[in-house]
Amino acid sequence: MQRIDVAKALPLFVLLSYQSYNGMMGTFFSRSLGSEHPIWSANSKTTTKTTTHHHHKEEPQQIIGTIPSCFISIAIAFTVVTLRMFVAHNMKWGEFKIDEDIGDVGTIHEYLMLVPEFFCIVAEELVVRCYLLPLMMMHYTTGQAIALSGCIWSLYTVPMALLLGKGDFESTWSGHRLFLSAILTSYPCSWVAIKAGYVCWGPSLLHFVSKTIGAFALGSMETKEVGIVRGEPWKTNGLSSIIAGVPFALFTTFELNTLSHI
Repeated sequence: MQRIDVAKALPLFVLLSYQSYNGMMGTFFSRSLGSEHPIWSANSKTTTKTTTHHHHKEEPQQIIGTIPSCFISIAIAFTVVTLRMFVAHNMKWGEFKIDEDIGDVGTIHEYLMLVPEFFCIVAEELVVRCYLLPLMMMHYTTGQAIALSGCIWSLYTVPMALLLGKGDFESTWSGHRLFLSAILTSYPCSWVAIKAGYVCWGPSLLHFVSKTIGAFALGSMETKEVGIVRGEPWKTNGLSSIIAGVPFALFTTFELNTLSHI
């Protein structure tokens, strides 16, 4: 677990203080942890959305059960990483190379460190996908809300990555790349969050699995360690995430705006 992971979790304490001050902490946790939503089956839910002219309109929303959303999130994570590997290989940014010790069991410490890293990601998703995103959805279109929530969060996380990161974050272009990547990669997580009724577990699993498997397959920009696709991590992991993120952003926006309401 890196220092940046801890830094990303810190805004949760500010949010909880704010929710406690307003007497909304119980409601927030009840919705975000999934106690108000179905575990398995999906159901239809009508939501009220405020337009820019302060008119209210009712929109149908299909809520996916918490457990199915987790399985869908894992499938999306593997799909995204596979697409990024395909992009990196075909752009000749790296070559596939599997070491003989690829199947060796890691140390207990390495596996245990994944636990606090996962909960740091849960803390991040509680802020972005369970609070900021639904707040944006009340006032903007779906695509705008996802982009704005990603932008606002990136304004905090990108400077933190540049200040605290020890890896592939040396140049100004690194900041631009991280900012764009953070916005584009927020679309799959936001799609799962909206479909799951803003419950944190699906987006958190998608975020965690894609980050963990992505670093294993494409290398880590934070540590500069190479992955199965051997090359410069800022290309194999960074640029590939931007290119692969564009079709996912277009599809999720189209699906949420069109197919969900048919």
